[in-house]
Amino acid sequence: MTNNQTLKGSPSLYPSGTFLPFFLVTALFLFWGIPNNLNDILIRQFMKSFELSRLEAGLVQSAFYLGYFLFAIPAAMVMKRFNYKTGLIIGMLLYGFGSLLFYPAALVGEFWFFLLALFVIAAGLSFLEKEQILS
Repeated sequence: MTNNQTLKGSPSLYPSGTFLPFFLVTALFLFWGIPNNLNDILIRQFMKSFELSRLEAGLVQSAFYLGYFLFAIPAAMVMKRFNYKTGLIIGMLLYGFGSLLFYPAALVGEFWFFLLALFVIAAGLSFLEKEQILS
């Protein structure tokens, strides 16, 4: 019997000794999905706070998905040249940096700063979701 099989001979979900990394990466999928669902809530709050028109509020979705669009090919190129671990680290750094940008954006109080933060988060998610496909 190999390490990847249970007593009944069927393959296990993950190799023995890798539960913690398996759990951590699986838990990260939750955190990667949250920003996609928060955009709709952000649109309403930005419309109230900045008195935006519907067109300006649409920039929230546009900035977010533009990050995906512009960084999809560079993410694939980085992972092809280096490896998926490098892409995972870059994606998490961009995601974290974009999240941290919300604090200075709140201090400055400018709508474009929030859009920049959303763009950086989406750029990081582009790397992270590319990693899902390649691994």
